[in-house]
Formats: sequence, C-alpha cells, structure tokens
Amino acid sequence: MVRRAHRDGVRFDYLLVDSWFMCSAVVKTARGLGCRVLGMLRSNVNKFPVGDESLKTGQMVTRYFKVRKRCRKYRCEYIVINTLLEGIPVRLFLCRRTKQDGWKNLLTSDMTLSFVKAYEIYAMRWSIEVCFKECKQYLRLEDNQAQYFNSQIAHVSICLIQYTLLSLMKRVSAYEPLGGLFRGTVADITEITHYERILLVLKDILEEFTEQLRGIKKDKPADLSCSVAGEGFEPTTSGL
Repeated sequence: MVRRAHRDGVRFDYLLVDSWFMCSAVVKTARGLGCRVLGMLRSNVNKFPVGDESLKTGQMVTRYFKVRKRCRKYRCEYIVINTLLEGIPVRLFLCRRTKQDGWKNLLTSDMTLSFVKAYEIYAMRWSIEVCFKECKQYLRLEDNQAQYFNSQIAHVSICLIQYTLLSLMKRVSAYEPLGGLFRGTVADITEITHYERILLVLKDILEEFTEQLRGIKKDKPADLSCSVAGEGFEPTTSGL
C-alpha cells in the first residue's frame, strides 16, 4: 500500500505507524522509498544492541533511568537511545508523562530528530484516529460486505469523500475565521498605555470645556439687557 501510494505521486516526509505495524520490514520499505519512519513500538518485544549487550525497552529504562531528561513543554520525562533494528540505525525515545504511567516507546529512522519534534509529529496521528472512528460510527465504513477488491476501494473512497465534505461544511458554518476573531477581540485584550490614557483625559476635559463655552454664548444676550435688582440700573455697551 505504501509503495502504491508513492508510485501514484503521494510524497511524505514521515511514515507514521502505530504499534501494530511497527517492524523492520516497514522501516526497510520506507528507507527504500526515501522517507523516514516514526511510530510507536511495543514494550519488551524486540531486543536492541546497546554497547556490548542486547536489551529490551524495559531493561533500557532500568539501565539509563538516571540519565533521563525532562521536557517542560509537554511535562514528561524521556530517554534517548541510538541503536540498531536488524542492522538499520534507529533512534528510540522512551517517555512517560507521570510516575504512575507506563513508559511509551517511539522509534524513528531519523537520527537527527529531537524528542519534542517527534512528539509533535506523532501527535498528528490522533486526527487520523478520529477520522476513522467517525467514519465507522456515522458513515458505515466497516459495514461493507463486498468480496471484490474494487468494491471495497470504492466504498472506502465514498466514505472519505463524505467525511471531507462534512468536515468542510462544519468548518465553514460552525467556526469563525481567525481574522474576524482577531479583529473582534484585539480591542478588548490590548492594554491601554499611559499615553493613551492621558489623551482620553484631555479629550474629556476639552469636551467639558466646549460644552461650558456653548452655554456662555447662549446666555450672553440676556446678561447685557438685565438690570440690577433694587437700583434700576441698566448697563450699556459703553460701560463695558
């Protein structure tokens, strides 16, 4: 299947494999196609040469537990070991999130890959798992009883096309674009600087002063024609 996809023009940097399919044959096939493998490995199944010994993953954890590292970004601890898988250079990442969790084993044929990058790349598999679960649950992916290979391929293709169309419809109708979301919230999350606060205070003062001037201009003709109470004195413009 991988060879057929590569022959049909599908190009990829990493072949992501779960623990059911991780083996030396998959690694060799990927190397022959010019790509790299990253996948989960079952614990204590294979032995790997480490120095002068052949150790299983559980024995590696016990042997190199003191040199483990801590990843603050994903809050887990891990051990990196370079070894061989049937003569093929591979890199093992033994990791766990908490002390109560068991150690998980990631294997890659990319000898320059860091743990953080490997963790992020392999996390993409979760979206694939969700896709197949929803296709089986809502689109009846596993209900095909056809005995012909072409019929099975057609059934899987139709299910995946339906899933793509439904995902696109949901994204358009149920999610707000990032640009509109940013424009709507940037005014609320941006902290006003001292300079802008001073400008707002000055603006309020000018608006209040302008309102007072307008009131004075409206009352000015009435003040010129008034008389002093009890004196009978009427001011004139020349007196001013």
